This record gives sequence, structure tokens and C-alpha cells, in this order.
Amino acid sequence: MDQFQQFFKMSRRERDGFLTLTIILFLFAIAPALYFSLRRTEPESYELVTFPTAEKTVQGNSERSVRKVKADPASNFDPNTLSDDGWAAWGLSEKQIAVLRRYQKNGGTFKRKDDVRKMYVIDDALYARMEPFIEISNTGSSDRSFSIKSQPEYQSNNYNYDRRDRQSKSLITGKSQSIRIDVNSADTTEWKRLKGIGSVLATRIVRFRDALGGFHDVQQLQEVYGLDPMLVNSWENQLNWDITRIKKLSVNKLYTKELQKHPYIGKKQAQHIVNYRNQHGDFRTINDMRKIVTLNSDFFSKIEPYLDFQ
Repeated sequence: MDQFQQFFKMSRRERDGFLTLTIILFLFAIAPALYFSLRRTEPESYELVTFPTAEKTVQGNSERSVRKVKADPASNFDPNTLSDDGWAAWGLSEKQIAVLRRYQKNGGTFKRKDDVRKMYVIDDALYARMEPFIEISNTGSSDRSFSIKSQPEYQSNNYNYDRRDRQSKSLITGKSQSIRIDVNSADTTEWKRLKGIGSVLATRIVRFRDALGGFHDVQQLQEVYGLDPMLVNSWENQLNWDITRIKKLSVNKLYTKELQKHPYIGKKQAQHIVNYRNQHGDFRTINDMRKIVTLNSDFFSKIEPYLDFQ
């Protein structure tokens, strides 16, 4: 009642202003509701769309995951004859299997268990699981002669390849099998006595050997640019391996610039070796060097024969 009395006691001008302010505030209050009530809205609809391609991709990834974690087969196998499914059962991907197939296509064979470990697509952990089951048959080495004979360039040749006739003219070498050279002392002239080796390849072999400090395995010859792995395998009975001639690296005395000259040691790897040695003291064994986390198992499998911890 007091409010109404005060309202009527106002002058006309004050009452008009009060009413105007009240109407404005009222309009502000109902404006949002009035706007949405007058706006024409259509109900939103949703449609679930499936993508077959994506579903197929997810399914494919799932199958690959299952394939990769498949348990190791508890049976012996020959890596020279193991099928793609057999390699996949050990956890190898399609790309890793393709690397193995290229190696075999170029004439590569596994003559010893340790040859499997030297494949860079097979790490130390996987090899440790596989090693008890690897069983290389006595006829494994003869598989190479079959793969060589199946190549088109040899099919047209009229020679008969007979591994028992070592003194005869060979289909692969074209020279007497009696020729023998020592891989760690032969000069370019001696290397050129082997079939398929000219001045250019002989020079590359000697330069690479000298940079390494010597060869300790036949697969290292396959690292020489332009040298056919099949040709290297054909020299099996013509090569002597005097590993006592290998020159080793004094890892406790050499510094970065000297270490990185070795083909198997990069600049960063050399720097990590020197830094670790400066912080922890000299390396006593290769196990001390394995504590350098930036150096992986592939690095050690290549460089170990060239390390001297004196």
C-alpha cells in the first residue's frame, strides 16, 4: 500500500518515466522467449552411415595384430625352406618376409644358425626364441645351385652344373675352382682372377676391406656396391678367411674423428662412445659398451669383431 501511495504522490512526469522504464525492463525479460517462439525451427534428424572401407581396414588391422602375436611354433624348421606363413607365425611382418625372400632370390642361403641372426629384420630377442628350433638340413647348401640354375641367364647355357667336379670349368665362375685367394690379403690383381671381377669391382672390394679392417664374413662382400650376391656365393670354395689379419679399433684410445672413419660407425655413434667413456671410464668388455642406450643390437652385431678393449 505504501508503494502505491508513493506512486500517486509522484508528479505526472515521474509516473510516465517510471512506467516507461518498467515496460522496457519487461520487454527485455520476455524478448528471448518471444524470439524463439516466433522462429520457425525444423526438427533435426540424424542418419547413421557406415563405411565399408573403414570397416574392412579395421578388420584387416585386427587380423594382422592377431597374426603377429601368434604363439611361436614349437617345432623345428629349416630357414631355407620355411614358408611365408611359417615366418609369419614367428611374428614377422609382410615387409620383413619380403626382405628375406629378396635375400634368397639373390642367391642367399642360411648355412649356419648364426646366419639367421645376421639378417637385420630379425632382432636378438626373436633369434633367441627361434634358435632352439632352427635345424638346417645337409642339403641346404645345394639349394643355391637350384636357384642359380633356375635363372633365365643360366638356362640358355649348354653347360651342366655339377658341384662334384671342382676342377672343371664351372657354369658359375667360368674358371677353375682351384683358384683360391685370401680375402684379407689379396690385392686387386688377385681379386680379378675370380669370374665377374674387373678392375672397378676389385678396387671397390679392396677399399671397403681396408676401411673395415678386414672381412670376417662372406655377407660383408655383398655390401660392396655393384657386387651380385649370387656371384659372391659362387666363390664359396675359392675364398680363404684369415681373420687374424683383421685390424681392430682401440675403443679406449681413439676419439670421435678416428672412430667415425669405420664404415659401421657413424658420427653420432662415435660421439656417444667417446662421451660415455669420458663419463664412466674405459670399456673393459663389449657389455660395458652395450650400456650405451643409443647403440642398438644391429650396430653391435656388425662392429663387435672389430673392437679391441685393451
